Amino acid sequence: MKAGFPGPRQITAKVFFFPQKLLSNFCSRHRVIERPMTTPLTTPRPLWILGPWRDLAFFILTPLFVIPIVFALKQRVPLETLGLYILGLGGFGHHLPGFIRAYADRDLFRQYRLRFTVVPLLLLAIAGFYSFVNLNALACATVFWGVWHGAMQVNGFLRIYDSKAGSFRPATARLDWLLCIAWFGLAILHSPTKMFSLVAQFYVSGGVLIPPLAFEILRRIWDTGTALITLLFAVNAWRQWKAGMPPSPIKLLTAVSSFAFWWFCTVTTGNLILGVVLWEIFHDVQYNVLVWLFQRRRVDGDMHAGFAEKFLFSPGGARMS
Repeated sequence: MKAGFPGPRQITAKVFFFPQKLLSNFCSRHRVIERPMTTPLTTPRPLWILGPWRDLAFFILTPLFVIPIVFALKQRVPLETLGLYILGLGGFGHHLPGFIRAYADRDLFRQYRLRFTVVPLLLLAIAGFYSFVNLNALACATVFWGVWHGAMQVNGFLRIYDSKAGSFRPATARLDWLLCIAWFGLAILHSPTKMFSLVAQFYVSGGVLIPPLAFEILRRIWDTGTALITLLFAVNAWRQWKAGMPPSPIKLLTAVSSFAFWWFCTVTTGNLILGVVLWEIFHDVQYNVLVWLFQRRRVDGDMHAGFAEKFLFSPGGARMS
């Protein structure tokens, strides 16, 4: 290279986001990340998954479309019927890609053969037994699993967007996880209808009687914990920004929109079925669009896609292209 025209240089920076004493409260590992800080000549990272408009429509601001559509439909269709169709069709569409991935990908199936064969049969046998003897514990576990599943999907999107901004620090990932758990639990504890449903399921399952004061104490502890986790999250983001490597702004927008919509569905609506329908649509749209993108890339990249994957996701007018 000619003199006077130096090429782009990578500057290595050691970045501390938290003092180690604070980190030890929520992360067992402390790591100093050394990573290159790119110069203006370096190609910027793509911060979106599909692109700005499609990400906003399918992953982030989807509730802005879901709410008016559902409220318009419930004026014409009984809410119970609407919930039956949404949960039935939405659940089928939500789980089908998982089955395709598990049983059409030969390499993945060989790696987890027992998990994909024995475990489903075992769960089916347990569900049949619980239904036969009229036990409700499995239904109670399913309700808790649904909440956990929703929180973890939001956490997954937060991590995807942060990774696109170059943020891979374990402490940041742990804070994202804690933030999702905290805010999802907070909405449930402040929702009389949701709490009644969960406690009723617990009692029908044979759970011990819990005094009302215990719920009030739990709510106050959870409120305090959520405030503390949110504060730590904000401090971490500020330290990242001060260090020259801010968190993904799209991640922050995703967190705000997801938590706000979960609160709206769980607390504001005051209707258990309506809240579940609203959240289920948002949840399914996010997942199905992301899985569609993943499967298309597997097929287009010839990454050992199975026959079913190629049939469904290869370009073609009659296929999912």
